[in-house]
Amino acid sequence: MSTILIVVIVVVALLVAVAIASAARKRAEAKRAEHERLRRDAKDHRQAADAQSSRAQTLSREERDAKEQAEHHARLAKQHAQEAEQAQRQVAEAESKKQRAAASASFHDDKADEHERKLR
Repeated sequence: MSTILIVVIVVVALLVAVAIASAARKRAEAKRAEHERLRRDAKDHRQAADAQSSRAQTLSREERDAKEQAEHHARLAKQHAQEAEQAQRQVAEAESKKQRAAASASFHDDKADEHERKLR
């Protein structure tokens, strides 16, 4: 073989080796950058998960407090409804007594008139 051909083959082989090494380095750098990005993303998601977990606990306490307050108001509403029913019964009873008293007053007024007419 000629010397020039050997030199060309060696130069081409070196260029191919340099190109392969360069491509391998770029691939390794891209892989390292992707790993770093994934690591950052994982860290960000962990922080977001922790924040949302803390928020969920706070909201859980707020929910429990609101539920207790709603139950308290429901008990008060039931109690007030019972008291209102009792008051309505008392109103009805008072109305009935008033009507009986008015009827009795009318009866006695008529009797008094009758007796007064007999006195004349």
